[in-house]
Amino acid sequence: MEEALFRIAEVISEGGVREAEGAYFGSTMITFDLDRLQSPARAPLDAEARLRLLDAVDGSVRVRARAMRLACEEVARRLAGRHMGTALVETRFHLRDAWLHVDIDLEVPLGVSSGRRQRE
Repeated sequence: MEEALFRIAEVISEGGVREAEGAYFGSTMITFDLDRLQSPARAPLDAEARLRLLDAVDGSVRVRARAMRLACEEVARRLAGRHMGTALVETRFHLRDAWLHVDIDLEVPLGVSSGRRQRE
Protein backbone atom coordinates (compact mmCIF):
# COMPACT_ATOMS: atom_id res chain seq x y z
CA MET A 1 0.00 0.00 0.00
CA GLU A 2 2.71 2.47 0.99
CA GLU A 3 4.67 2.03 -2.25
CA ALA A 4 1.54 2.34 -4.40
CA LEU A 5 0.54 5.54 -2.61
CA PHE A 6 3.91 7.25 -2.83
CA ARG A 7 4.24 6.37 -6.54
CA ILE A 8 1.28 8.69 -7.20
CA ALA A 9 2.22 11.38 -4.65
CA GLU A 10 2.16 15.04 -5.56
CA VAL A 11 4.18 17.28 -3.24
CA ILE A 12 3.89 21.02 -2.61
CA SER A 13 6.07 22.79 -0.04
CA GLU A 14 6.23 26.32 1.22
CA GLY A 15 7.98 28.09 4.03
CA GLY A 16 10.98 30.13 4.97
CA VAL A 17 13.56 31.07 7.52
CA ARG A 18 12.73 33.43 10.34
CA GLU A 19 16.22 34.62 11.21
CA ALA A 20 15.06 36.40 14.38
CA GLU A 21 13.74 33.08 15.69
CA GLY A 22 16.63 31.06 14.28
CA ALA A 23 14.32 28.56 12.64
CA TYR A 24 12.69 27.44 9.43
CA PHE A 25 8.88 27.28 9.47
CA GLY A 26 7.02 25.59 6.66
CA SER A 27 4.39 23.23 5.40
CA THR A 28 4.41 20.37 2.98
CA MET A 29 1.23 18.98 1.47
CA ILE A 30 1.32 15.54 -0.08
CA THR A 31 -1.73 14.62 -2.14
CA PHE A 32 -2.74 11.26 -3.51
CA ASP A 33 -5.32 11.02 -6.30
CA LEU A 34 -7.18 7.93 -5.14
CA ASP A 35 -8.81 7.53 -8.55
CA ARG A 36 -5.32 6.51 -9.72
CA LEU A 37 -5.30 3.69 -7.16
CA GLN A 38 -7.28 0.63 -7.96
CA SER A 39 -8.69 -2.19 -5.90
CA PRO A 40 -7.49 -5.73 -6.58
CA ALA A 41 -10.52 -6.05 -8.90
CA ARG A 42 -9.15 -3.08 -10.92
CA ALA A 43 -12.10 -0.92 -9.95
CA PRO A 44 -11.82 2.61 -8.53
CA LEU A 45 -11.95 2.81 -4.75
CA ASP A 46 -15.46 3.52 -3.48
CA ALA A 47 -16.22 5.86 -0.56
CA GLU A 48 -16.07 3.07 2.01
CA ALA A 49 -12.71 1.84 0.71
CA ARG A 50 -11.35 5.39 0.81
CA LEU A 51 -12.36 5.73 4.47
CA ARG A 52 -10.68 2.41 5.29
CA LEU A 53 -7.56 3.62 3.48
CA LEU A 54 -7.61 6.89 5.46
CA ASP A 55 -7.80 4.94 8.73
CA ALA A 56 -4.97 2.65 7.60
CA VAL A 57 -2.57 5.43 6.58
CA ASP A 58 -3.42 7.61 9.58
CA GLY A 59 -2.46 4.72 11.85
CA SER A 60 0.59 3.64 9.85
CA VAL A 61 3.94 4.52 11.38
CA ARG A 62 5.62 3.71 8.05
CA VAL A 63 3.41 6.08 6.03
CA ARG A 64 3.70 8.82 8.65
CA ALA A 65 7.51 8.44 8.82
CA ARG A 66 7.85 8.45 5.04
CA ALA A 67 5.72 11.60 4.74
CA MET A 68 7.74 13.35 7.46
CA ARG A 69 11.01 12.27 5.84
CA LEU A 70 9.83 13.64 2.49
CA ALA A 71 8.93 16.97 4.12
CA CYS A 72 12.30 17.16 5.91
CA GLU A 73 14.10 16.42 2.63
CA GLU A 74 12.30 19.40 1.11
CA VAL A 75 13.60 21.62 3.92
CA ALA A 76 17.14 20.25 3.56
CA ARG A 77 17.03 20.94 -0.18
CA ARG A 78 15.92 24.52 0.45
CA LEU A 79 18.51 25.09 3.17
CA ALA A 80 21.50 23.34 1.61
CA GLY A 81 24.62 24.03 3.63
CA ARG A 82 22.84 25.19 6.79
CA HIS A 83 23.09 23.30 10.05
CA MET A 84 19.65 22.06 11.06
CA GLY A 85 18.43 20.73 14.39
CA THR A 86 15.70 18.22 15.06
CA ALA A 87 12.43 19.11 13.34
CA LEU A 88 9.23 19.53 15.29
CA VAL A 89 6.56 18.03 13.07
CA GLU A 90 2.78 17.95 13.10
CA THR A 91 1.09 15.64 10.61
CA ARG A 92 -2.59 15.48 9.65
CA PHE A 93 -4.42 13.17 7.23
CA HIS A 94 -7.79 13.88 5.63
CA LEU A 95 -9.95 13.02 2.63
CA ARG A 96 -11.53 15.41 0.20
CA ASP A 97 -13.55 13.62 -2.46
CA ALA A 98 -11.13 11.32 -4.31
CA TRP A 99 -8.04 12.93 -2.81
CA LEU A 100 -6.11 11.87 0.28
CA HIS A 101 -4.17 14.78 1.78
CA VAL A 102 -1.28 14.70 4.21
CA ASP A 103 -0.43 18.08 5.73
CA ILE A 104 2.92 18.34 7.47
CA ASP A 105 3.84 21.46 9.43
CA LEU A 106 7.50 21.81 10.40
CA GLU A 107 9.61 23.94 12.67
CA VAL A 108 13.34 23.32 12.23
CA PRO A 109 15.89 25.08 14.45
CA LEU A 110 18.89 26.38 12.53
CA GLY A 111 22.53 26.78 13.50
CA VAL A 112 22.27 23.83 15.86
CA SER A 113 25.12 21.36 16.09
CA SER A 114 25.21 17.90 17.60
CA GLY A 115 27.53 19.03 20.37
CA ARG A 116 30.44 17.05 18.96
CA ARG A 117 33.55 19.03 18.28
CA GLN A 118 34.66 19.14 14.72
CA ARG A 119 38.34 18.57 14.13
CA GLU A 120 40.15 21.60 12.88
